[in-house]
Amino acid sequence: MFGSGTGSGDTRPSATGHNRDVSRQREPGRGHYAHPERERRFLLCSPPVGLTDPSHIVDRYIDGTRLRLRQVTGEGPAVYKLGQKVRPNEDDPSLVMLTNMYLTADEYERLLALPATEVRKARYTLTAGQDHSGVDVFEDRLDGLVLAEAELTARRCTNFRTCPA
Repeated sequence: MFGSGTGSGDTRPSATGHNRDVSRQREPGRGHYAHPERERRFLLCSPPVGLTDPSHIVDRYIDGTRLRLRQVTGEGPAVYKLGQKVRPNEDDPSLVMLTNMYLTADEYERLLALPATEVRKARYTLTAGQDHSGVDVFEDRLDGLVLAEAELTARRCTNFRTCPA
């Protein structure tokens, strides 16, 4: 009917009735739900002064995969996500394609059975003018590690000497 779904040339009718090739959309990091993420990270000696109201994040990097199971708590109800980050070019860390799927608490609990490496951190928002950056203060075995990250938008790229193409 729609092909085997295992190779190129697999087409499906779109909402407009036209056929579209879906084979590339079935590759990790591609398709309708994957979106580009460009970030620049900075190692900090300590958290900046004045940070308040953190979100608490528990990330579980599932062994043998590119999947991350995440729980975010803080203001409002807990949020549970299953995410995948894929580099289109393995030699270029400046761009990843991110796909997230939101989970129920029960789905999250079931996935906790998978073997994974756990990372805990508090995430703060640092605001400077129109720019917002995340500051992560790591816990447990990574205690003392503080990273800041800024999403590289077109406007922000003009503020850096080098910016990914």
